[in-house]
Amino acid sequence: NGDTRVVPLARSYEGFDWEIAAGNFASSLFRGQSWNCYDTGCQITLLPLEQGESYELTSYSYDITENDQIARLLESTTFGATREDLNNFETFPSGIDTAISAWVQD
Repeated sequence: NGDTRVVPLARSYEGFDWEIAAGNFASSLFRGQSWNCYDTGCQITLLPLEQGESYELTSYSYDITENDQIARLLESTTFGATREDLNNFETFPSGIDTAISAWVQD
């Protein structure tokens, strides 16, 4: 009938093991199963599908700017970031991780 339905079932990011996606659909579909992860990859048993249905593995990547990383930090650790906070955040030539560590230690 041409209808396409995409439902996230699991996710993995930044090299971490796979995990079941949030939500009742994925939780009920896997009924208490968990991912078995090894040095070479991960596995889980998928349920059989109806005729014409399929599982699809997709991936994407993205980068966020240093300014956005700082904004995320300030949003999660203060009452929110202002433009002035972002402009005054001291960055270091050695990178954003060093700047964040220094900010946390202050």
